Amino acid sequence: MLIDKKTNDHTYFEYAFEMTHPEDLEEKLKSIIQERAVLQRKFEKVNIIHHNSLFTNIPKEVFDKTLLQTYLDYNVKLLPTDFIDYDYIGKFDLYNIYVPFVNINNTFLNTNKQVHYAHSSGMFMKKIGKIRKKQKQLPVFDIYINVFAKDFQILVFHNEQIVLINQFEYDTVDDFLYFLFFAIESLEIKDSKAKYHIGGVDTNHIIIKNLLDFNPKLDIIISEYHSKINNFF
Repeated sequence: MLIDKKTNDHTYFEYAFEMTHPEDLEEKLKSIIQERAVLQRKFEKVNIIHHNSLFTNIPKEVFDKTLLQTYLDYNVKLLPTDFIDYDYIGKFDLYNIYVPFVNINNTFLNTNKQVHYAHSSGMFMKKIGKIRKKQKQLPVFDIYINVFAKDFQILVFHNEQIVLINQFEYDTVDDFLYFLFFAIESLEIKDSKAKYHIGGVDTNHIIIKNLLDFNPKLDIIISEYHSKINNFF
C-alpha cells in the first residue's frame, strides 16, 4: 500500500506467491520493483511487516537482550546466520522477539533512508490492545484469531492477562478447527465465559461459516482493505 501524505491518496496492489526460501523472496521482490516504476522512487518512509513463525514473547520483568537466541531456541529451529530482533509491546509489558528477513529490509534500505520493520504477531497484539481499550466490559476469556492464507495467529486473554499467543499452519478447514479447538481445550476455556473475535478473512469465508456453527455470537473484525493474504491490518 502506498500513501501520498500530501493528497492522502492510497494506492493498493499486492502479489501473492509461494516461497521456499528468503532468497527466493528477495529475487521476486526485486523483479516486482523492476516491473513497477513507482516502487523505484525514494520514499519518505517504508514500513515492512514480516510474517513467519519465528517469534516468541518474553515478559519485561525477565527480558535480557543478551539472551535473544536462547528465548527462540525453545520454540523454533534457527540457522547460524539468522538475525534476531525485538520490539517492546508497551500495552502488555512484554517483548516480541523474532527473526526478520534481513535481505528484504536491505532491498529497501538501498534506496530509502527510513525503513521500519516489525513482526506481524507484534502488530497483531498492538491492534488488539487498541480494540480492548475501547471495550467497556471484558469477558473472562477473550479470544482473538487473525487468519492468513496458510496459517493463523491466536491471542487469548484470561481477564487482563495474556495466557497464549501462538501461530499454527493449516491446509484445510479441518486443520484450522483442530488447532483452534486444541488450544482452547488446553487452556480449559469455558465457552460460557468466553468471547471469540476473528479477523483476516471476509464474512463469507468457509472458516467463518464453520465457526458461526460453533459460536453464533462470533465477533467478525472487518477491514477496509481486502487482501488475498490477510485483511486484518
